Amino acid sequence: MRWQRPRRLALTVAAAGAMLSAGCSRSIIGDSGAPSGDGDAVPTPARCPYATGRPGLGAPLTTWEQAGPPGGSVRSILALGGETVVVGTGAWPEHTAGIYRTTAAAGAYTLSRRFTKTSVTALVVVPGTTRIYAGVGSRSGSPDDGVYLSTDGGATFDPVNAGLPALDAGNYGRRLRRLSVAATSGQSERLYALFEGSGACASCATASLYRLDDQAGGGVFQAAAMNNVLEGSDGPALAMVADVTDRDRVYLANDTTFFASADGGEYFTATTFGSTAFPPSGLAQIVALHADPRNAAHLLVSTTGSGLVESTDGGLSFTTAAPDFSTSAFTDVAFTESGLFATTDGDGLLAGSSASTLAPTGQCLVPVALTAVALPPDHPNGANPVYVGAANGAVWSSADGGVTFTPSATGIDELSGRLRVTEIAGVYTLWLLSGGGVFRSADLGGSWERLDIGPHCVADLAQDPDDPDRVLLATHEEAFAGCPAGHGVLAASLSESTVRRATGLDGRNVKAIAFDPSTTSPHARRVFAFESRGEAEPDTPGIPPTGLYLSTDSGGSFAATNLVGVPTDDFGDAPLVVTSDGVVFLGMRPAGANPEPTLWRSADQGSTATAAWSEVWRPTGIIVDPTGALLMSGWFGGGVGLKRSTDLASPSFAPFDAALTTFDRFVNAMAKGSMPRLLIATESGVQYAADGGATDGSTFAALNDGLPAGAAGASVAVIPGASDTGFVITKGFGMFRRQLP
Repeated sequence: MRWQRPRRLALTVAAAGAMLSAGCSRSIIGDSGAPSGDGDAVPTPARCPYATGRPGLGAPLTTWEQAGPPGGSVRSILALGGETVVVGTGAWPEHTAGIYRTTAAAGAYTLSRRFTKTSVTALVVVPGTTRIYAGVGSRSGSPDDGVYLSTDGGATFDPVNAGLPALDAGNYGRRLRRLSVAATSGQSERLYALFEGSGACASCATASLYRLDDQAGGGVFQAAAMNNVLEGSDGPALAMVADVTDRDRVYLANDTTFFASADGGEYFTATTFGSTAFPPSGLAQIVALHADPRNAAHLLVSTTGSGLVESTDGGLSFTTAAPDFSTSAFTDVAFTESGLFATTDGDGLLAGSSASTLAPTGQCLVPVALTAVALPPDHPNGANPVYVGAANGAVWSSADGGVTFTPSATGIDELSGRLRVTEIAGVYTLWLLSGGGVFRSADLGGSWERLDIGPHCVADLAQDPDDPDRVLLATHEEAFAGCPAGHGVLAASLSESTVRRATGLDGRNVKAIAFDPSTTSPHARRVFAFESRGEAEPDTPGIPPTGLYLSTDSGGSFAATNLVGVPTDDFGDAPLVVTSDGVVFLGMRPAGANPEPTLWRSADQGSTATAAWSEVWRPTGIIVDPTGALLMSGWFGGGVGLKRSTDLASPSFAPFDAALTTFDRFVNAMAKGSMPRLLIATESGVQYAADGGATDGSTFAALNDGLPAGAAGASVAVIPGASDTGFVITKGFGMFRRQLP
């Protein structure tokens, strides 16, 4: 199945003022202290300020308190007059989303409305008013899907769904899986809403277009007939925009065809691309349509695989624009009086006087995962502000026409990811591996530093015992966070912002990495890494096969062990643990639906390996505790998400007692500190065992006081101390910390 990028409607905002452009600033710095096996240097962003943490956060409390870096997956941005900015969020997998608002570009955001299991896919303001419409749509259907209206400049939003299709189970395929919203100006207001159909029901195989003509709200959406939309096309319409000068003219497109209607969506005509069928060859997907508010005949189609496609005659003919970026995935466009800005997932922010003159701009912006761009209708004090949203964590603002940017996400607490704790010579470091980047904290989560490692998604890390300034990063594919491919193992120098690529796993998805504590030779330690390609990719000559890889030079270079060619599903975690005597335990999700090897064990550096346990679904964590017990958490078919074995040579797992069945098989992570306490992240929050899971009869208690109601735990960590400090990353509500009881 091909990668499906989240689709959204581009927001088009007329703006005034001059536009400046400048090249992105990157650096490649040599790393003289790296092991000799480290490979080529990898480009990294220029070092730029990134404010994180929560000033004044004191000692951890005895209830959960918000503690992590702010951020979330930004899907849409609307810039209003002055410094008012409205932001819509929503990540994949969909947990929570929100609309946030600030009245000071560098200030904190406040939550206007929260949504569950969906995303805010579009924001549009009715020109000359304070009315803002928000489109909320999910991939699989949510009770919160629909259209929302704000009459106070984004401070509050209320649903306006009269006339839209019902969101009941029998109508599953017509839930708002993709919602696009457009509004016209110059005539009385009209709002268009596009629903994407689904094969989930026979009557829902086409798109649905609705229009709303009531300016004051409280009106009823009317369905457009959409005659001729699907004749000769491939699938439902996925993108839509209205003509800003003619409310009856509306455009639709899917991955093969462009359509135009002059009667409010009742009848559409298909448009060709020059002498061949629209769109040009090489197109993977239509992302959005954009109408130029300065020129009604000027249309842009943002795509993946064909860059920008342009029409200057109202959609009668098209040509490929921005030829230098024809393979880029364009995500949004904003027009100025003298040109335009465009966001991409791969080439960063582009600016130019026309689509054909676009060039990179925006120092400090990481070039991937940019999702939205907006400009206000007025430019206070001639500041020429530009706002850019990113799927990986922040809103970036520029006060100089898009030349330099600073990030701001204070008040947006939706960042998720994986927590890790490292210890070198008694010094503990807390790490957050998220779509927003890699963050580290040396003060129990009170303040955070964001590492400048470039456009990489990190699944795991290991700190070099001989050089705490050097960290090995396991990178992997995470398309919805802007990482369409893995980049193997990277060695990062924390003080110099240097990143070098380890040899042997270049371009591969690496899910786990760990130093072997039984080796002590400086710069010649054994390091294990697990590369997971997934069952859909057969072994290819010249491409490393899925399996366990070994480095004998502290992670500078890797070679395959004999535990390779293992069929796995590329979804989820792959916990990897190396014991003090060098025994490797590797958990993975089997590719099949029947019980298959879930846990592998090797006592000879991967020369031989045995399938230590077979199960359905996948493990999420492995702990070998000081008593010699092996704990394994996961999503298992046996009905309990936590198992325990006292035999490390031939593990035979027993599930914990019936107390754990309250959250069934969904244990997302676990962690232990110095005291005998076992912390577990589950779909119902956090639970803990006071005896550390000493027996399979250990009892667990909920530990959710201070967490948002209904928050699921995604990852947990514990830092030992006089009183252990626990940390949890929730699904959609950010990070929290507390003293453990």
